[in-house]
Amino acid sequence: MVVTALDEIAWLFNIRGQDIPYSPVVRAYAFITQSSINLYISGEVSQALMAHLNSGGCEGSKECVTIKEYKEVFSDLMGDPGQSVEKKILLGKPWAYTGGASFAIYKAVKEEKRLLELSPIMLRKAQKNDMEIKGMENANIKDAVALIAFAAELEKGMADGEEWDELKASQRLLEYRSNQNLFKGPSFKTNRSLRASWCHHPLQTNYRDQLLRIGTDSSSS
Repeated sequence: MVVTALDEIAWLFNIRGQDIPYSPVVRAYAFITQSSINLYISGEVSQALMAHLNSGGCEGSKECVTIKEYKEVFSDLMGDPGQSVEKKILLGKPWAYTGGASFAIYKAVKEEKRLLELSPIMLRKAQKNDMEIKGMENANIKDAVALIAFAAELEKGMADGEEWDELKASQRLLEYRSNQNLFKGPSFKTNRSLRASWCHHPLQTNYRDQLLRIGTDSSSS
């Protein structure tokens, strides 16, 4: 099986990174066979990661993960590692939010070995255990605390005559969220909307004179 979805790789190997803005994932591929587990990573590999994956001298073993250069996945799929797979090589197909395997990966696998199916990792990842459920609940409680504290400050400030615009509100809310334990960063840039329009318009911080004051038909998320 070739794993290309970054969230699936993060879940499968229990690793996190900062390769993609606003997402705690690692830019990587994984090639898993009956006899080996290969992880292809872009960037520097730390000793902590190697220890976590038991990657010291484990070529061709299911007891540890072999870490390779990111682009080696293509030569491996077209070369001996890919050809030595006795049956089919599973490639994730598009479904729901995932686009499935890229064309480059699809093309690297010989036609007779391609098997396009839903990723079993995606379906397993969707089944949350008690600890994961509790973690999601705690994250929402912490975010609610930050939002309530921010809303209270905003309400009081406006009542006292303070001027608030979208940038000031965005920065202050991020400060409240940053103070929460285990906070790792926002999941996307602050967006703006006008008069209930579709709200996915990134806030432009370099145009201060164009920012809307809070209370003038604007909303941020």
